Amino acid sequence: MNEEAGKGIWKESGKEAWRFPVDDEKRAASLEKIREAAKKQQIRHYPGFWECAASQLHFQSWTYWAMQAVFLTAGILLTQYMMARGADTESVCVTLSMFFVAGGNVALSGMGRIFSYHMAELEQTLYMDLKQMVCVQLALAGFIDIVMCSVLVVCAGKNLQIPTGSFLLYLLVPFLWSDIIYLHMLTVFRGGIRGYIQTVYGLAAAAAAMLPAFIGDAYEAASLPVWGLLLAAGVIMLVWELRRLLWKMNGGELICLN
Repeated sequence: MNEEAGKGIWKESGKEAWRFPVDDEKRAASLEKIREAAKKQQIRHYPGFWECAASQLHFQSWTYWAMQAVFLTAGILLTQYMMARGADTESVCVTLSMFFVAGGNVALSGMGRIFSYHMAELEQTLYMDLKQMVCVQLALAGFIDIVMCSVLVVCAGKNLQIPTGSFLLYLLVPFLWSDIIYLHMLTVFRGGIRGYIQTVYGLAAAAAAMLPAFIGDAYEAASLPVWGLLLAAGVIMLVWELRRLLWKMNGGELICLN
């Protein structure tokens, strides 16, 4: 019994002999540095709006940019041709309105790709925010539309017998309501606004822009208040559709819950 106790004391004294003395102050300082380094460590990366925009522009298909270039060039050539042929004001307004509606649908085609073939569900599983991606696509389409509208107004506005503001109003109203219906279709035809449906709707929207031509005094000065009311109602409906689209994404009605 005494022999076993002696061995235990020897082992314990040997262990104590090899143990380094602990400096509590240095240990506390080292642990504090580790905690500070852990707080500064960025485990997750949340891309900002501009980083997300740059990423989407980088992966935008070349056909998308080619179509924008084709429509922009066609708009310049079309207005120059009509002005050279001496087309009347109504013909110019109807033709360029149809062209602007068709170009606007092409600019919004990126939205259809986001919601097609269950891409929304896939993108929600990644670190990118789906609402942020939609806003980037809307901003890109809006920028392209502004450029196209400016080209049409500059090329044709000076040669028309109507004020530039009236001509701009005739272009914006059909374009605005076409975009409203397109955004509404994103929620109705979940994942299906591509290919055939995209083409059919683009042609139908362009044809609908011809309707004012069948109204005798649609492009007269007396009808400007009606155009103004349609523009104001269109702005309200556009804001409502955007809020509805973002709310449905936030509420999980358009995407699976992750």
